[in-house]
Amino acid sequence: MRKDLIIAVLLTFCLTATLFTIATTQSQEYDPWTDLNEDGKIDILDVVGMTSIYGTTGDSTKSVNVANWPVTKQQTVFWAQTTDAWSSDYNASGFGHMHLTWKVPGLVDPEKVILRIYSYIRNPSNEYEEEDLEAQSLEITYANYKGALTLPVPSETFLFYIDLPAARPAYVAFYLTYA
Repeated sequence: MRKDLIIAVLLTFCLTATLFTIATTQSQEYDPWTDLNEDGKIDILDVVGMTSIYGTTGDSTKSVNVANWPVTKQQTVFWAQTTDAWSSDYNASGFGHMHLTWKVPGLVDPEKVILRIYSYIRNPSNEYEEEDLEAQSLEITYANYKGALTLPVPSETFLFYIDLPAARPAYVAFYLTYA
């Protein structure tokens, strides 16, 4: 009887130790929103910080405004351009997509306008290369004389070139977004 009691106590101890080990194993992924002191780990310092807001209530659907988000605006590249032309350089730092719109009224078959987007690529010394690289080319004809297109930003700095067939006005504009 005494032997059975010792075995039962030892089995209970082993089972409790095993369950305690399983229960204290980290099963959550790291959440940077919970890491209040931003040291890369969630510890007692973060828990103490959370105690000051414990029990508060509010509107969970309230809008959150991020103050340091980059701001963009629409840029007119060519407005009533009637000859071949280069645009200014545009900086797209922090943006992911370019939304391009165009309108070239009065095109007749077989006339076409070529809109080229060139990108600057930096060399290892962080200077621009001598030549621009053509990143995208768009052929505008009487069938698609106006339209819109979304493209990935070609590079941090880019520019446009337009080839016009005759004295036709061309209107090209773009705006940048983050994703």
